Amino acid sequence: MDSGKAAFYAAIIGFAAAVIGAGVGGWASYRGSRHQVIGGARSEHAHWLRQERRLAYGRLIQATINFRIHEIALFNKTLKALDSSSSPLKDGILSTCYSKETDLFLEVIVAVEELSLFGPTAVRGQGLAVSEGSHRLVKAMTSVATSSGATRAAAKQEYNNARSALDTNLGTFIKLCREDLESPVTL
Repeated sequence: MDSGKAAFYAAIIGFAAAVIGAGVGGWASYRGSRHQVIGGARSEHAHWLRQERRLAYGRLIQATINFRIHEIALFNKTLKALDSSSSPLKDGILSTCYSKETDLFLEVIVAVEELSLFGPTAVRGQGLAVSEGSHRLVKAMTSVATSSGATRAAAKQEYNNARSALDTNLGTFIKLCREDLESPVTL
């Protein structure tokens, strides 16, 4: 074989190998970049989801605490009026304060609804328990304010039970939130 032909064949084989190598390298680079972009997008979404959950959890906790602070003040005013032999209804205590209580309770409900968008099932369920406990507490407080004589002791006991149940539900909710935020986000 003549050296010119050998060099020609070597050049063709070298060129083909370079083209195939470039194609394989380009394909591998594309696959690697695509994997990296998808992984980055998943990581960014997980970060966003964790941040939204943290905000939703904080809103429900804050709304519940605001509700409880106002509810305690309202309950104490109601008891003071009842102890002074006047009626909280006649004195306008409930009508003045109840609208604020209702607004704060609605904030709890809105926070639970927002939580249902982002939170995992266990946390959403416990958030709903906090909302239901808040509603039970409003009903129990109203029962105390409208009760008289012998029924007042039972109404106060129901109020104390409702308050304790709400505190327990809120504590469990906070525990579940902490566990969720400490665990890796699964998509």
